[in-house]
Amino acid sequence: MTPLRKPHRARSRRTSPRAESLEGRLLLNASFDVDADGLLSIVMQPGLGLNSLQVSVSEGVYTFATEEPIDVVDDGGLVEVAGAGTTTATASGITGIAVATYGHDAKILVASTDVAMRIRMQSRFNVVGLGAWLEPTGLSKLTGPISVEVDDDAVDFIDSILIIDDRGPAGPQDYTIRAGAVSATGGFGGVTYAGFDSVDVQGAQTGPEDGPSRYTILGIADGSSLSIASNESEGGRSEFVVDAPAAKDASLGLRPNFGASVFEVRNTPGPTGIYAWQSAALVVVSDGGSTAGVRGELSLGADIYGSLDVLVDDSAGTVARDARLAVFPEAPGLNRVDLAGASGPDGLIRTFGIKASQIAYKAPRGLANTLTVDFGAGDPFPSLGDRTLEYDGGYDGAPGVESRLRLVGDSPLGPFRSQSHEADGPDSGSIAFAREAGLVGVLAYSGVSPGGLVDTVAADVYTFRHRGAADPGVSISAGAEPGTLAIASRAIPTAFAATTIAGKAQVVVRTGGVGSLATTVAYDAATPVVGLGSLTIVTSPNDDVNVAATPPGAAFLVETTDDPRPVAVAPPPESTIPSPPAGPIAAEPAPPPTDPVEQPTPTAPSAPEVLGPSAASLGAAMRNGPVARWRASPFRNLRAARLAQLAALRARRFERLGALRAGGRNA
Repeated sequence: MTPLRKPHRARSRRTSPRAESLEGRLLLNASFDVDADGLLSIVMQPGLGLNSLQVSVSEGVYTFATEEPIDVVDDGGLVEVAGAGTTTATASGITGIAVATYGHDAKILVASTDVAMRIRMQSRFNVVGLGAWLEPTGLSKLTGPISVEVDDDAVDFIDSILIIDDRGPAGPQDYTIRAGAVSATGGFGGVTYAGFDSVDVQGAQTGPEDGPSRYTILGIADGSSLSIASNESEGGRSEFVVDAPAAKDASLGLRPNFGASVFEVRNTPGPTGIYAWQSAALVVVSDGGSTAGVRGELSLGADIYGSLDVLVDDSAGTVARDARLAVFPEAPGLNRVDLAGASGPDGLIRTFGIKASQIAYKAPRGLANTLTVDFGAGDPFPSLGDRTLEYDGGYDGAPGVESRLRLVGDSPLGPFRSQSHEADGPDSGSIAFAREAGLVGVLAYSGVSPGGLVDTVAADVYTFRHRGAADPGVSISAGAEPGTLAIASRAIPTAFAATTIAGKAQVVVRTGGVGSLATTVAYDAATPVVGLGSLTIVTSPNDDVNVAATPPGAAFLVETTDDPRPVAVAPPPESTIPSPPAGPIAAEPAPPPTDPVEQPTPTAPSAPEVLGPSAASLGAAMRNGPVARWRASPFRNLRAARLAQLAALRARRFERLGALRAGGRNA
């Protein structure tokens, strides 16, 4: 029997050797004690069976349920107690609750309480559940503060779990998790805890008509694991912020359910996992442009219905990065892609199944960074939507600082059917990879220094095309490494980042731009280009190709299009004629001439290709992210800024031309 009673002054059982001091009072094993101040103290006696206690309150009446009949002893009626001889007792007038457990297999479930509650556990294999475990009311009925402590010094082995369950019809809530404390909106009185091996937080249910639930993780206790699950229905939303200091032997797991989620990973306490369960999630790994606080492994995954778009932003970092993106086969049909060297101490960003439309990485600005993309164990592209990898190498033109992008390794799936490389600026462009079944993925790059792009991935057909506004003046020569081919810009400043290639059976170079710089071919090395069977230059009939030497062992062709190449029209010099006096204008000035537009160059018959998205489309948003501010690609702004500058220059030139013509007619 489990007695429920108030203390008697002269009771011989108080000399029990298992007596325990709690809240300044002497309590006995297997006892429910209520003192004169209304504090209910409960001691759960050790036993072979499960020691369970369920607590709830309704309109001031507390209900306590156990697995054994309760012996109620009332000695004065200070607190009304009922339920003698049953497994359920009720009490009213309680001002506080204190619980102590011993032995093992203690299970305490608290559905509701409006007074302070303290739980101290000196037992093995403990479970404490707070909230909707008993009723779908979430945490809103736990208005009194709760303190839970596992005394791991009292026993030699502890396995204790704290469950904080808010799965009720409460709507979106804000949760703040610290090392040893959890608070939430919606009336929850909060909980402090210590000594638990595992803490499990179940968030409130939200739907399409609700705002997002927000989870802010500011710390984890040493030696514990924290798992948090949001519980959206389809169309619901959640937002997570991870900003926790390092914790010893600690781990963090986050799982959105069904809805759309945004994760801002600033600083991690240790190994951290994010798993999108039937959920579309955007993961931003950055603390104001730095990844230095992302410690250990960050694992990202999704089920067959979930997806993850990832942005790793280290653009404000202070340490040059030598990062590597590579595939590691996990199981048939499931690849693991690791981005190593892009985050903090022992940092590793790991994705499973690459269920994403875009993965973007921004290296520290102005530092000597390198990203190596290794195809040796598989194709490291996202598997959904745009299938885009985006890389910003951080090059800002500083002298003596180079930012490199290296594509290496031969895929176990064999050579790519085609690669289409489109350069659209002095440090930016895109490379589309295709196999017989179609597009495999697109690598969009920016912030790469001149000569910083090396691509030795095997491909049947490799096509280079310049899409920028400046005249590139293409130069083809031997690369710095034996057996490589360099494609560079003759323009000053360079119109595109020089590219060094190898492993391509057919190489097609399409000249582009507006101007008269000739294409030159001067391969002055005796070593053949690895894998090269033919080199083709596709140009306009009025665009010269000067050939000094071609790669040995490879066929060389020059093909011309039917349309001549447009020639740039230089603006007239600034006028020295004084402005005319005010008066009627004799004639309306003619509209200024438009910029010449290069006609598209048809594809060479011998070089089929599969084109990926244009450079503008490669700046597309992370696939329909749940929050509008994340929809813009991190590289679109760079492209938009360049286009805006070009448009402004053209507008000023047109204004000058119009003014000159108007002045000449009115003179």
